[in-house]
Amino acid sequence: MKTNKLEAGPKTSQRLANALHDLRSPLMFLESIKTELPEHLHELTNIAVGRIERIIRSIVREEKRPEYASISLLIKDAISLKRQQNLTINDLHLVYELGASLNDPCQIEGLDRVLDNLIQNSIEAKKPERALRVRVDAYKNYDENQIVITITDDGKGIPRKIQKEVIKERYSFGKKHGQGLGLSSAKDFVESIGGEFSMNSRFGFGTRVELKIPCK
Repeated sequence: MKTNKLEAGPKTSQRLANALHDLRSPLMFLESIKTELPEHLHELTNIAVGRIERIIRSIVREEKRPEYASISLLIKDAISLKRQQNLTINDLHLVYELGASLNDPCQIEGLDRVLDNLIQNSIEAKKPERALRVRVDAYKNYDENQIVITITDDGKGIPRKIQKEVIKERYSFGKKHGQGLGLSSAKDFVESIGGEFSMNSRFGFGTRVELKIPCK
């Protein structure tokens, strides 16, 4: 699916600035009603609000200063949100396995969005009337000083002949309203911070995406 890119310009920048400013009001509202929500939603609300605030900060600040945090916490938060967002999907199993030493600081600005998109891609690859297992694994490669994250599913998979195309921007496969941003943005982000991105998929059997994130 092809879509037109948003053209940058003074009017676009002003509209973006206004939109970011306006976002602060609903964020404050969410914070104010948090205590009225069921207790099991408190933590999820904190995660969602924190993520939106990080997006806003990454856009509005004039000087780019990479944000560092624990990969372990980032993955746990991503899985928690996806579980809550997809409660109505039957036979969906979201699991993770985290290795030791994942509390070391790594650059996470943008990584939360990447994980969210990749996990959602896997969820949307669920076969009709079939169970789906999405697994996120992470460990530290001490030799390369990298965190290795893999997202694996046993969903529909991607035909071999278009696998190179699906990691290009604006190419969407198997989604009625897909914009083709998930895989391409993940690849662009990982490579922009000096990491590595790879994908293996077998049509009818599932997909595995691997991210190698440099750490301090």
